[in-house]
Amino acid sequence: IIETDLHEHPLTRSSIRDLCALHPAYGGGAGCNNCGDIIPGSWNCSSCQFDLCGDCMGLENDPPKVVTSPLHADHELRFMNIQQLVCEGYTWMSCDQCGSNIISSFHCSECGYDLCLMCALNDTFSFYAGGDDSEGKENLALDKPVKCSSIEDDSHTAAMSVDGDDETRWASDSSDPQWLEVDLGACCPVSHVCIKWEAAFATNYEIQISEDRISYTTVATVKNNAEGWVKTPFPDDTKAMFVRMYGSQRGTCYGYSIYHFKVYGSSVESGVAGVVVTSDNVTLGARVVRGLHWPPSASNDGIQGYPGTVLGYRPMHSSTAENVGKYCGPEGCCVVAWDLIKNPTPHKIGLHGKYELYFLQGYAPEGASPGLQVDTDVTTVDPNMSTEVGGEVVEETKTIEMGLWDTPRWERHEWKEKIEALNSVHTKPISLNHEKVVRVLQGHVDEKLVQSKQKSISIFVSSTFTDTYVERNLLIADVYPYLKRYALQLGFEFSASEMRWGIREESSNSHQTADICMAELQRCQVESAGLDYVLILGNKYGFRPFPATIPADEFNALVNTVEKDDIETGGVIREWFILDTNTVPSAYRLRSSAEAEKGAWWGIFERIQSAFQRARYCLEDESRQQMYTVSVTECEALNGLLCRKEVDDAKSPPDPEQTCAYYYRRLIRDMESHVAHPKGGMFIDKSYEDQSVDTDAQQLLKILRDEKVVQAMEPSHCIKDFEIEWGPEIGIDTHREYLKEFCDHFCGTLCDSISSAAQATLVEPDDVYEEAMRHAAFCISRSRSFVGRKEIMHTVQMYLNPLSSAQNEGATPPDCHAPLVLYGRGGSGKSCTMAKCVVEMGLHLPRGSGKSAAAAIATPRELDIYFSSDSVCIVRFIGTTPQSTTISDLLQSVCRQICRNYNVPLDLVPKDYRSLVSFFPTLLENATEEKPLVIFFDSLDQLSSEDNAHNLSWLPLKLPMHCRFVVSAIHASDESGNALIKLQSLIPSMNQVELLAMSRDDGDAILSAWLQKSNRALTPDQTEIVLQSFQQCPLPLYLNIAFQLSRTWSSHTVVNDLFPPSIPSLLADLFSRLCVIHGRMLVHHCLGYLTLAKRGLSRAELEDILSLDDDVLNDVYQWWVPPVRRIPGLLVTRLLSDVEMYIVTQGADGGIPVLSWYHREFKVAAREIFLSDRTQKLKLASVMSEYFSSKWSDRPKPFLDKNGVQGCAQRKVAPQELVLTSLAVSKSDTSKKFNQRRISELPCAQIYAQQWEKVENTLCDVRLLEASTQLGVIQETLMDMRLAKDEMLRNDTPLSIIPDALMFLNREIYSIRQKPDLFYQYAVNQPSDSIIHKMAVEYLSPPKHGWLRLVGHPPESALITNFLTGPTGSYTTCLAVTFSPDGKYLASITSSDTGGICHLGVFDLASNAEMFNFSTPWKTPSLSCVTWTPNGQNVVLPISKNELWFISGKIGVLQKVVKNKSCKLPTTVTGVVALSDTLFVTGHKSDSNSLGIWETEADKVKSVSIDGEGATYLAVTNDRSHFVSVTSSGSCRVWDASTLSELRSFSCPNGITHVSISSDGTMVAVNRGNDGTFGWEGDGAAVYCEAFINPKFLSMPELDISGQSMNTVGISFHPNNDNILYVLNSSNQVYAYDISKERMLATFEGPGNCYEGGMTMSPTGEYLASVGQGNNVFLWNPAGTGLSKFPSGEIGAIALLPDGSGVCVSHSCAELCYIYSTEFPTKVLKAFKNTKNMSTSCVPISIGGSGSRIVTATNSNCICVVDLTYDLTNESCDKTVDNNSERDNGVELRFLDTSGGRVKDVVIHPSGEYTVVLGEKTLEYISTRDGTQVWKKENMTSSSNGRAGGRMMQMSASGEELACYDIDDNIVFLSTEDGECKRTSFTHPYATCFHLSSENFDTLIISSPSPSEGIDQGIAVYKYDETNSWNKVRVFAAHDTNITGLRILPSAFNAIISCSEDGTLKVWDFESGELRCIYYNPGRQFINSMDLVLCTDKESGAVVPRIAIGDATGRVKTFDWVTDS
Repeated sequence: IIETDLHEHPLTRSSIRDLCALHPAYGGGAGCNNCGDIIPGSWNCSSCQFDLCGDCMGLENDPPKVVTSPLHADHELRFMNIQQLVCEGYTWMSCDQCGSNIISSFHCSECGYDLCLMCALNDTFSFYAGGDDSEGKENLALDKPVKCSSIEDDSHTAAMSVDGDDETRWASDSSDPQWLEVDLGACCPVSHVCIKWEAAFATNYEIQISEDRISYTTVATVKNNAEGWVKTPFPDDTKAMFVRMYGSQRGTCYGYSIYHFKVYGSSVESGVAGVVVTSDNVTLGARVVRGLHWPPSASNDGIQGYPGTVLGYRPMHSSTAENVGKYCGPEGCCVVAWDLIKNPTPHKIGLHGKYELYFLQGYAPEGASPGLQVDTDVTTVDPNMSTEVGGEVVEETKTIEMGLWDTPRWERHEWKEKIEALNSVHTKPISLNHEKVVRVLQGHVDEKLVQSKQKSISIFVSSTFTDTYVERNLLIADVYPYLKRYALQLGFEFSASEMRWGIREESSNSHQTADICMAELQRCQVESAGLDYVLILGNKYGFRPFPATIPADEFNALVNTVEKDDIETGGVIREWFILDTNTVPSAYRLRSSAEAEKGAWWGIFERIQSAFQRARYCLEDESRQQMYTVSVTECEALNGLLCRKEVDDAKSPPDPEQTCAYYYRRLIRDMESHVAHPKGGMFIDKSYEDQSVDTDAQQLLKILRDEKVVQAMEPSHCIKDFEIEWGPEIGIDTHREYLKEFCDHFCGTLCDSISSAAQATLVEPDDVYEEAMRHAAFCISRSRSFVGRKEIMHTVQMYLNPLSSAQNEGATPPDCHAPLVLYGRGGSGKSCTMAKCVVEMGLHLPRGSGKSAAAAIATPRELDIYFSSDSVCIVRFIGTTPQSTTISDLLQSVCRQICRNYNVPLDLVPKDYRSLVSFFPTLLENATEEKPLVIFFDSLDQLSSEDNAHNLSWLPLKLPMHCRFVVSAIHASDESGNALIKLQSLIPSMNQVELLAMSRDDGDAILSAWLQKSNRALTPDQTEIVLQSFQQCPLPLYLNIAFQLSRTWSSHTVVNDLFPPSIPSLLADLFSRLCVIHGRMLVHHCLGYLTLAKRGLSRAELEDILSLDDDVLNDVYQWWVPPVRRIPGLLVTRLLSDVEMYIVTQGADGGIPVLSWYHREFKVAAREIFLSDRTQKLKLASVMSEYFSSKWSDRPKPFLDKNGVQGCAQRKVAPQELVLTSLAVSKSDTSKKFNQRRISELPCAQIYAQQWEKVENTLCDVRLLEASTQLGVIQETLMDMRLAKDEMLRNDTPLSIIPDALMFLNREIYSIRQKPDLFYQYAVNQPSDSIIHKMAVEYLSPPKHGWLRLVGHPPESALITNFLTGPTGSYTTCLAVTFSPDGKYLASITSSDTGGICHLGVFDLASNAEMFNFSTPWKTPSLSCVTWTPNGQNVVLPISKNELWFISGKIGVLQKVVKNKSCKLPTTVTGVVALSDTLFVTGHKSDSNSLGIWETEADKVKSVSIDGEGATYLAVTNDRSHFVSVTSSGSCRVWDASTLSELRSFSCPNGITHVSISSDGTMVAVNRGNDGTFGWEGDGAAVYCEAFINPKFLSMPELDISGQSMNTVGISFHPNNDNILYVLNSSNQVYAYDISKERMLATFEGPGNCYEGGMTMSPTGEYLASVGQGNNVFLWNPAGTGLSKFPSGEIGAIALLPDGSGVCVSHSCAELCYIYSTEFPTKVLKAFKNTKNMSTSCVPISIGGSGSRIVTATNSNCICVVDLTYDLTNESCDKTVDNNSERDNGVELRFLDTSGGRVKDVVIHPSGEYTVVLGEKTLEYISTRDGTQVWKKENMTSSSNGRAGGRMMQMSASGEELACYDIDDNIVFLSTEDGECKRTSFTHPYATCFHLSSENFDTLIISSPSPSEGIDQGIAVYKYDETNSWNKVRVFAAHDTNITGLRILPSAFNAIISCSEDGTLKVWDFESGELRCIYYNPGRQFINSMDLVLCTDKESGAVVPRIAIGDATGRVKTFDWVTDS
C-alpha cells in the first residue's frame, strides 16, 4: 500500500483478478487514470476505483507494460486489451503457448505472437500472472498426500493436482458429486485456497475443512463458477488438517478436472512426527487420523485411515509377547485399545477382546504423556455431547424466550414442581360404560360405538398473524416444549398446529392455505381428548379473501350482478375463474396467482374482492353472503367455536364438563392513535387506498370479538382478557409482564386440560376391551372404502348362515365345521372384505338380548347372518397392534375376550403357548345356539415367526357346531406366502375362496361409487384413462390409488398417458408427484421416517424428528427462517393431508396415536423408494436414534445453515426418557411408568443406523429390559436383540455384550413373562461375571415383596439345552438329527413305536421351540435318516416306498414327492445326502449294495453298485464337494460329488454304524471297538486318510462313572477344523479329540443314556446335536466347559446342613449320597455309600446333631447313620471313605436294622441321639448310636401314603412331638417320649404333603387336591385352637400338579413356601395367600424335593431362609429368600 500525491487515498497493488473482484470491466486490463496506458493490473483505490500505472507511481514497469519472455526471445511483448487487439485485426484470441482463450495479452506486433498473463509473467512478475495468490503465505498442499472420490484413469491421479506441474491434472468420473482432499500433515492455520480449473470445471462446489476426517465444516460455497483460476478466502483464524473441494454440480458433461489445488497458510511442526508410537509417547485421549492399520488378527485386515482415540496401550516387549499372542505390528510399536471417535466404548475384537492396532512410523499422535494398561477403565468424552462444529465451540443461537427467562420452563421452580407433583397425584379410576364395553367385546362394530379419543391433546391456535406474532413465537419457544414434557409424564402427547410458517409459494398461489387450515382444525377437534381450539383476538380483523371455489349457480349470479354495473370487471372475474365440472355440483375455481404478470396479482385480487363484496347481496343465503366479507380468522372461529355444538354432538359420549375451546381477548387501548405508525398496519386493519382505519373490518371485528365469541363461550366462561398499551409494537422489552402472564396462563390452562383428559382416560384397566376397541376402529376405517366383491360376500354369507345356502341352488356351500379361508394377491381387498363382513354383522345385530334369529336378520343387507342378537364376533387385524403380532399374545387376547363373553374365569386362560394351543379349541365349545361365535383373523402372513406361527398348529381344524372361523392370507411367492400354503394343506378346498382379479365393469362400478361418495366426477376421457390403467393391474388397491390420484383432476386437466402398470410403480408415480408439490427433500425424509419407524410415528414425533434434520430445515428455509429452528408444522400438515388416504392413525405403545402406512403394499413401495439408498437410510436412522435417545431434548444441536454458517440452536423437541413419573391410581401404587415409545423405536433406529455399540448398550441395559418386561413387550425386545445380532454379524462387526443378554433372555423369558415384577430376581441370579448381573445390581431395585437369591453359580455347561421331539409316548424314539445349512434349525426323525408312524420335527434354535411336527400317513419302519436341501427350504425324507418327500422346512407342508420309476433299489434306506437342490444320493440295506442317484428336477433315478453288504451309511462335506459311503461290512469309498466318480477307498473291519467326512474330503472317521474291532460294542473312533500310514485310533474309557460299558453312537468332524473329531458314546458323553496327536481334548457329559445314537454338527461349528434317551435331543456348545459326571437320575430326597453351607442329596439308581457345597455347587464335600442294594427309588435323608449326624434310609429294612466328625469345608482333611470299613478318617458309618420292613421315611431328633423310622406299617423310635428300640407303634402307614416328594413325618423343633400319617391317612401327633397321642389327629384323605409350624405345631399347611374344595392343587391352612380342634383358615390355588414340598416360615417372615411337579417354587403370603415370588425350574422339570433352614446372610448379617430344591434331572439349586424385613 503506497500513498501518492496523485490521489487522496492510499493505493493498493492489485492484479487483474483482484480488480475483477471489484468490477467485471477490469477483465481486459486496467487503464491508468493519469497517463491512459492499458496495464495488466494497477495501483488501485477500491473506494474510488482510481488506478495508476507503475510509471506514474515512480515504479518502473510495475505493473509491466512491456516484457521480454524466453518463450518469445526475439521481440518485446506489449500488453494490449481486447479493443487494441481488435484494431490489430483479431476476432478470436488465444495464448500461443497454452491455448487458453483470452481477452487481453502480451502481444508482439511484428509476429502476431500472444501470451496470456500466466505464460508471460510467471517467471518475472508472478504477482500479476493471474495474481500472486500466496499473499505471502506458503502453499501447504504442495506434494502432500491427497485423496479423491474417483479418477478418470491412471494418467490423471489426485496427486497431480498438488505436484506444482502446469501440465498435469486430476480428473474424476463423469458424475456428481465428486471430491478432492489434501492432507496437510498437521493442524495448520490456513487463509485461502486457489484452484485452477481445466475446461471440465465445477459450476457449484464447496470448500470443506476438517481436523479429524470425521467432522467437516463448509467454510466457503462457490456458485456459477467457470474454468481457470479461482481464489477462495477462509474465515479468519481458520485451522485445518484436511482441506476438501466438494463438487456438487459439474459445468460440463465431463467430470471434474483441476490443474492446481493450492492451500495457503502457515506450516506448524507436527507433535512427534517421525517417531514410532511406543509406551513412552502414546497419549490417552489423543485423536489419531492417519497411519493406522488393523492387525491381521482383526476381521478388517488391511483397512487404512480410520481415525479414533487412544484409550490405553500395552507395550509389546518380548516379556509380554508370549502372554498376548503373536504380534504383527512394526518393530518397537505398541498395541493400543482403540475407539472410533463417534463410538466412545471400545469394541471387542482381536487379542484380549479389544481392537488392537498399531501405527506406522512417522504418524504418531501428538503429546508424550504416559498411558494406562489396556485393561484399566478409561473414561472418555462422547464427542457427540459437545456443541462443536468442525472442532470449534459454537455459541447457542438465542431464541425469543431467552429475553424473558434465563432457563427453560421445565427448570423453573413453579413449573418444575408442577411436573414433580404428578408423582403425588392420586386419582380414583372411573368405570367404563358397561353397555359400551359389552357391545364392543361382543363385536358389535358401530362407528359411533368405537369412536374414542386418543391419548393426545392437539390444539389449533387461531389468530391474526401480524399482531400476535410475539405471543405465538413465545408459545413455540417456551410453552409448547413444556407441555410436551408434561403430557408425556401422563402418557399423553401434546401437539399444537402452528399454521403461520411453511406456506410454500405454490400453495399460496393455488389458494390452498385456507382449506389446509380448516382441515387441520377439524383434525384437532376429532383427535384431541381435551382442549382443541384456542382463539386469540386483538385489534385486527385480518385478511378477508373471497372463496377460491364457488358453486356454478352462485358464481353466475354474482358475475351477472357485477356485469350490470361493470362489464370489464365481470370479464376479469370470468378470466380468472374456470368452470370445473368434475366438482359435484359443478363449480368455478380460481386460477393460480402465479399466472399473473409479476406484481399484478394483488391489484387483480382487490378488484375481484370489491366486486364480490358489492354483489354478494344477490345471494339469498346470508351465510353465503358472509363468505365474501369475513376474515380467515372468523372462518376459523366459526368452525372452532360458533359451530361447536355440531362438533360436540359428534363426540361419543359427549362430556359436558370437558372444556374444548379457550378465548384470549387482548385489547390495545391506544391503538387507533398509532395508526399512522409504519408498523401500525400490523396491529389494526387499514384500507388499501388511503391507509386509514378500515371501519368495515373493525365493525366486523367488534361483533365477532365482543358478541359472537363471548356468547359462544358463555357456558364455560373460558375467557381471559388483557388490556395493554402500544409499545410501539408488542415486544420483549416493552411488554415483559404481559407476555409472562400470557404464557403462564396459557401453559396453566393447557396443563389443566391435559390433566383432566388423563383423568378421563384413567379408567379401570381393561386390556381386553382396549384391544377389541382398537381392532374395531381399524375395521371401521378399512370398511369405508369397500365396494363390490358381491360373490365373495355371498360365499361368506353361505358359510355363516348354512340355511341361506338352500336359497342358492347350484352353489356348493362351504363346510361350516372347518375354517373359511379368503386369499389373494397383495391389494386384492382381503382386509376390506373381512372388515365389511364384521361391520355388516355389527350394524344389523339389534341391541339388547332375547331377540329371535328372525328379528336379527329382518333388515335387508349384503351379509345375511343367521345368528341371534347375542352373537359374539371376535375380529383381529393381525399386526396392527402389539398384542396381535405374535401368536402367543394373539391367542391370549382372543381367549380372554371369549371368556368375557361366555362368563369363563379369566384365570383359566394359560400364559404359555403350548397350553394356549390346547386351551383354545376347548374354549370355542362355549358357543351356543343362542350365543354363537364368529372369529375373523385377517392377514395370517403378518404374524411374526415367533412360536412358528405360520405352521398354524394353533388353528382349530374342527369347529364346534355354533362356531365359525374366517381367516385371510396373502398369495405370494416369498416367505409371506407360507401361511397360505399351510392353510391349503389343512383346509378343504370348498372352504378356500380366492379374491380374483376384477373385470373392467367391476372397476367401472367401483370407481363410479367412489366418485359419487366423494362428490367428484371425471370426464369420459379421464375415466377411460383410469379404467385402461386398471386393466393393467385389476386389483382393488390399484384402482383405489388411481382413484385418489385422479380425484384431484379438474375437468380441464388433460391426461394422455396411462398410469404405471403395477402397484409399486403406481406408488412411485404418486410419490414423485408429491415431490413436485412439496419438495423432494421433505417428502423423502418425512415419509422415510414414517417408513423406518417400527410402529409408526405420531404427528408430534414426526415434527420433532424433522426439526432435528438439518438437511430438511435448510431446504425449507430457502425464503424465511422461523423464530425457533423447527420444521414449520404447516409443511408437515400439508404433506400428510395429501397422503391421508394412504396412512392410518391407530393407538400404539400405551395409546399414543401414531401414523403408519394403510396397506402392506404401501410400506413395501415406500421402503424401496425412500430407504433403498443405504446412505440415506443410515442418515434418517441416525436422526431417529438421536430423537428417541433424548440426545437433543434439553440442549442445543449444532448445525450448518443453508449458507454454510455454523450455528447451534435448541430444537424444542419432547424428551424420550425411559422412565416417566406416574399418575398413581392409589397411594399404594408406586409402580414406575415407562416410555414404551422409546422401547419400541430406539433399538430399531440404532440398528438401522448401524450404531452397533449404542444398540448393544441400549438392548443390554437392564433398565430397558425391566421396562419391556413390565410393559409386556419383552418378546419384541428379544426379537430386536436377535435382529441386532444378525445385522452386526452381517456387517462383520464383532459382538460384545449382546450374546450375554441374549443368553439371559433365551433362558429366562418364559419366567419373566409369567411374573414380570420378579425381573430383578432373574437378572441378579445370572452368573456374577455377566453384564446382566452387574447392571442389575447397580441399577435395579429389589422387589419389596421379596425375591429368591440364587446361592452359588454353577459354571456354564457345554450342554446348552435338551428338548423332546415328536409326540410324547412311552415308546417314542428319536432316530436321527440334522442341521439346516444355515445352522439355525434342527430337523429330527422320531418313531412312536417299532415299525410305527414316523414324525419329522424341526426345532428353531433361536427361539428354543419346535416349529412343527409332520407325521407320515402310514407306517414307515425303515425311515431312519433325513437331510436338508442346500438352500434350506425343504427337509428331505427317503420313504421306504422308494420315494423322496420334500417337506417345507418352515411350515411342515409336503411340497413335492419324487418317485423312483427308473430302477430297482432296496426299500430300506439307511442314508441320504444332498449334493445340490436337485441331486441326492441314498444308501440302502441289502445283501448286494448300491447307491441311489436321484435327479429330482428331471425325475430320474439310477443305481450305482458298490462293494460290501449290509447297511450303507453316507456323509457329505459342508460345501457338497465330496461324500463318503461306507457299508457295515467295511467297504468305504470317498466320491467326487460333481462327477459322481470314486476318488479313494479304505478297507475297514465289519460293524460300522457311524461315519463322518472332513471338510476337504481327505479324512473319514468311523466307529471303533476297544479291541480294534468295529461294531456296537465299540468305544472310540478310527480316522482314515491316505496321508496316514495307519489309521488314527481314538479311544474312550471302557466304563462310565456307573461302571457301565460305553459304545460309540455318533461321530462328527468339526467343519472349521478338520483336526478335531467329536465322538458320542452311549452314556451321553461327548469326547473331543485332536486327531493328529491322537489325544483327548475335552469331555462333555449330559444326563441319562444314549442307546439309539446319532450326532451332527452345525455347518458353522456353533452347535453339536445328539440323540438322547427316548425322544430327547441334546444341544451342546463345543466351546463350553466340560463338567465332572454326576450321578444320573432324578433327585428324590434333599436335606440342608443346619448352617446352610452344604446340602445332602439322594439320587435314584445311585449307591452313594452326596453332600454338595451350596456356595460352590459343583464341589462335593462328601460322598458316602448309604444303600445295601441298588434301587430306582430315592431314599429319604434327615440331619441332626447340629449337622454332625445324618440318617438315611437304605431301600431295605435298615437305616444308615453317618457321623461327620470333621469340618466338611476343611480342604486339608482326607474325605475319602472305604465303604468296607465302618470308620475311616473321622467318618463313621453304621447300618442299623429295624423291624418294620422297608424304610419309607426317617426323622432324626434335634439332638441326634434318636431317630424315628417309618416302615411299611410300623413306626419305631430307636437310638441312633446302637439301634435300641425306645418304643414302637403299629398301623401307622398304608400303601396309599406316597411321599410325592413331601415328608411323611415331621418332628417339632424341640423334639418333643412328632406328626405322622397313620394307616387311615390321618395325621397323628405323638409324644417322642412314649409314642402316645398328644393332640387331636387331623384327617385329610387327599393330601400328598403337609408341614407344621416348627415352634409349637399349632399351624398346619397341607396340599389340598380335594374335589370338594374345587381346587386342583391348592394349599389349605389350619389352626389348632383352644378347643383342641383344627379349624380351616383359608384355601388358595397354588400349583397345576402335585405339590411335592411345603414349608411354613417362622412368623416374622409371614410366608409359606411350596414346590411342585409343575416345576415351580413359590413363596406365598401367609395371611392373604397372595403369591409373592416364584421360581421356574428350567424346562419346567419336576421339583421332587425341598428343604429349608435359617442361616445368616454374609453380606447383611440378617437371618434369611435358605431353600434347596432337587429336580427330576438331578440338578440341585439353593436360594435365599430375601425381603426388606
